[in-house]
Amino acid sequence: MAELVSEIELVSEVFVANDFDNGYQSIETNSPQLVLLDIHLGENNGIDLLKIIKQKYPSIRVVIVSNKASQYYRDLSKENGCDYFIDKSKEFEKIPSVINSFFVKS
Repeated sequence: MAELVSEIELVSEVFVANDFDNGYQSIETNSPQLVLLDIHLGENNGIDLLKIIKQKYPSIRVVIVSNKASQYYRDLSKENGCDYFIDKSKEFEKIPSVINSFFVKS
């Protein structure tokens, strides 16, 4: 996914984290404009990180990209402030257009 995202013209840097703690530290250190977040983050979950991001950094856009794409997880993600939800197994190709939609000025 990092390779796909790094090929998007409007993306200047890509930071990768493989678990909750590294994800949180990366957000604190790098102050991204957009976070692609999976629900499954090792022993923790992305919904908890989503809550923290939206409470502490409400201007950061968060796109959930997950295989846990049931309506329950879509609703839970939306209730906690996600800006877009992508089913990783069926909608992976949407990632570039979704990212571009956040940065292209109308």
